[in-house]
Amino acid sequence: MAAQRTGYRLGLDVGTNSIGWAAVRLGEDGEPIGLLDMGVRIFPAGRDPQSEASNAVDRRTARGQRRRRDRYLDRQRKLMDCLVEYGLMPSNKSARKALEDLDPYALRASALDEALQPHELGRAIFHLGQRRGFKSNRKAQGKDESEESETLKRIGELRRRIQDSKARTLGEFLAPRHKKGETIRAREGVDLRADRAMYETEFDCIRKAQELHQALSGEQWDALRDAIFFQRDLRPVDPGQCLLEPEEERAAKALPAFQEFRMLQEVNNLRVRVGIEPERPLDDGERERAMKRLRSGSEIKLTDGKDNKPAKPTRDLKLPAGATFNLAAGGRKSIKGDEAAVRLMRTRKSRTEPARDVFGDRWLRMPLHERNEIVRFLLDAENPEEVCRRATAEWGMDDARAETLAHASLPSGYGNLSEKAIGKLLPHLESGLVYSDAVEAAGYPSHSDFRSGAALDRLPYYGEVLPRDAVGADLGKDPKIDGEAARYGRIANPTVHIGLNQLRRVVNALIDAYGKPDDVVVELARELKMSREDKQRRNREQREGRDRNDRYRKMLKSAEEEVTADTLRKLRLWEEQEGVCPYTGRQLSFAMVVSEQTEIDHILPFSRTLDNATSNMVVCVAAANRDKGDRSPHEAFGHSPAGYDYEAILANAAKLPPNKRWRFDKDAMERYEGERDFLDRHLNETSYLSRTARAYLAHLYDEKGEGRDRVRAVPGRMTALLRRGWGLEGVLRVTEDGEIT
Repeated sequence: MAAQRTGYRLGLDVGTNSIGWAAVRLGEDGEPIGLLDMGVRIFPAGRDPQSEASNAVDRRTARGQRRRRDRYLDRQRKLMDCLVEYGLMPSNKSARKALEDLDPYALRASALDEALQPHELGRAIFHLGQRRGFKSNRKAQGKDESEESETLKRIGELRRRIQDSKARTLGEFLAPRHKKGETIRAREGVDLRADRAMYETEFDCIRKAQELHQALSGEQWDALRDAIFFQRDLRPVDPGQCLLEPEEERAAKALPAFQEFRMLQEVNNLRVRVGIEPERPLDDGERERAMKRLRSGSEIKLTDGKDNKPAKPTRDLKLPAGATFNLAAGGRKSIKGDEAAVRLMRTRKSRTEPARDVFGDRWLRMPLHERNEIVRFLLDAENPEEVCRRATAEWGMDDARAETLAHASLPSGYGNLSEKAIGKLLPHLESGLVYSDAVEAAGYPSHSDFRSGAALDRLPYYGEVLPRDAVGADLGKDPKIDGEAARYGRIANPTVHIGLNQLRRVVNALIDAYGKPDDVVVELARELKMSREDKQRRNREQREGRDRNDRYRKMLKSAEEEVTADTLRKLRLWEEQEGVCPYTGRQLSFAMVVSEQTEIDHILPFSRTLDNATSNMVVCVAAANRDKGDRSPHEAFGHSPAGYDYEAILANAAKLPPNKRWRFDKDAMERYEGERDFLDRHLNETSYLSRTARAYLAHLYDEKGEGRDRVRAVPGRMTALLRRGWGLEGVLRVTEDGEIT
């Protein structure tokens, strides 16, 4: 019997390891009339629950170790085949085994001055192939810079010791140590870490000395050298496609153009407040000083110390005392300067060495296109020697500065936009426009327009319809053989990749059963949208919150007061306000706070803003809350009615965090309503991941043709608000035995 098909709205709650869904019947007027079906799909998150590292890390590490071992053995086989073919090794395995008794270090030293027998030379060359030394690859992804710096330091120490001993090669230096039974390998506390160049130099020296005595052609010597020292190029990283120019690749974050783009965005978003004055953007002089500071690599501090206390104004911005920044309210502590400039102007070769000029201040005087060209070269160059040659020949550096530049690390990763798109946006950002306005001014579609012109019957693999979000695509591969991710690419975040694939399964199963929903509302878990730093900050804040609430519970228990969520919130606000009611200026005692003499007030009325965040709350005298009513502070007290002084209220508000202070201003309601319309503010989730999920689901509909949105992403705070309003908060509980009550 075929499943019943009817109009319905699909609600989705996408978490890190589950998807909750509910299909709600719709009447002819589009209003809900009943529940069609509901359920939950649970799946592995793809991450270790303790470390939150991707499960693929261990597999990738083991696979990398196998590959390195296989390549090493393959290299040894190729070298041995060459040595046997050229008569430098016997073809008989037993005879080759017997050559292991020869001292390879003594042979390597003797080869510089004496004619060796062919098999002796073969033994020395094979020994070089077994070691071949460390080679730094500047393009290696995810390398440990501190560990590499320590390695380079040890290599430099060994090179110094070789020079002091008057030895011509590494082998000549190690031969007497080996004869005495001393350590000849790199060990803890022993600086015998050799690099590839030492072995290459030794091979060349042996070749020069033995060419007169061995019946080897130049091609054969070259083949032996290649068999020992060949190293494949790193596989190029797929940066993904630009969000605004789909045919262009995303720009590297190290590029000066990207750094300029990022810094202008941050400065244009920055708002400053001095005392009780309204919040304002930076003026032209302040913007110029801010950009000058950031371009030099210096940061702009937004907060001092912990608890997001207002920062002392940066002297270089020439802001008056008491200035605070809007970004600090969201937990930001600083704006980073040009991360490429700070490493290319002055840097150090290793942690233990003093910093020295590389390009110095000359870097800031170079045109942007010239700096971009230099950074592109540094990103592409694999060998430090290649960088040193160009640095001395073209950029006028001495050997020490060139070597420092060769080992300088640049910011890794890619942005969301290409150089072409950034080039079009920069003039508009330089004029002071924020990003969204700059996008439209540059002629691109609104960055918030998610509408799709497609109308698919089922959801395909997400990479097929969202090519700009997926990386690593190879359209020449067969998805039936190699997999869809191999052909169309994938989002690098494993949790997001798994979540979107599971979303596809759930939605397609519902389409098979009930047909396509009339519309879709999706909410994504906060954890899906958080970076590692965000999660660490959230976990830290949660620990601090637990500790604070434990302290409050002890206070309440000592006072024999009931512990409730409302009381805990009042105590938190009380401490934040330093015990002062902002409306009356009255000092509130602990006993008053935990009693009915005080209440929690929404600074901007909840009925008009639906803002139930702590940033919109204060604890105040109950009578003041009733006098204020359903009004903003200015609407209620701006005319200083009997018993209230608006200037005093503003002075009290000036001691509150920046995210509360502005709500007491005269234009607070106008600013709140003017920032964005109701739907944007409360119902639409605009984070990257939510936009991605929304754009993915929208391919089921022709939203452009219909002229309306069929898919919406809503924030979790809206769901929480409805849950509280419907009285569902805490209705379901999980017992210690795992039962739901």
